[in-house]
Amino acid sequence: MTQLEFTHLYDQYADSIYRYGFFRLSRDKALAEDLVQETFTKTWTAISRGTEITNGKTFLFTVAHNLIIDIYRKKKTTSLDHLTDFGFNPENTEDLNPEKKAEISEVLKYIDRLPDNYKQVLILRFVEDLGPQEIAQIIGESENNVSVRINRSLSKLKEIMNLASNKYE
Repeated sequence: MTQLEFTHLYDQYADSIYRYGFFRLSRDKALAEDLVQETFTKTWTAISRGTEITNGKTFLFTVAHNLIIDIYRKKKTTSLDHLTDFGFNPENTEDLNPEKKAEISEVLKYIDRLPDNYKQVLILRFVEDLGPQEIAQIIGESENNVSVRINRSLSKLKEIMNLASNKYE
């Protein structure tokens, strides 16, 4: 991989890696920025050592995933409380109507109640728009396990949202 190709990878995926880190690292902007830097540093080091990268996107997310695991091991993190209070929204909501914006905010509130492994696959699938095969490569599980986890995550999210709506009836 040439330096130009690496620069292209950076331009194309730095924001995605940041969003992934931001969600996974309890909306810590500085930590997410550090994750991006470390992800690309480790990737460049791997390239310099002759590692063949066939899918840059998957390779980058795998490196980021492993770095996040290291961070979790070093420091206990908190959940995704009040994500929207910090101005982050996984979609560009400028063109959305107010009802759709409210819907997105509502869903983000409930995602925080999911176990971390459920949050992870939902973020990768619906925020980063990765397919089950790419997610499987990133987290080191089978594509089938990832698909099952996505479905279970969605079911659990719906269950949590239904319980909350029934509570206020």
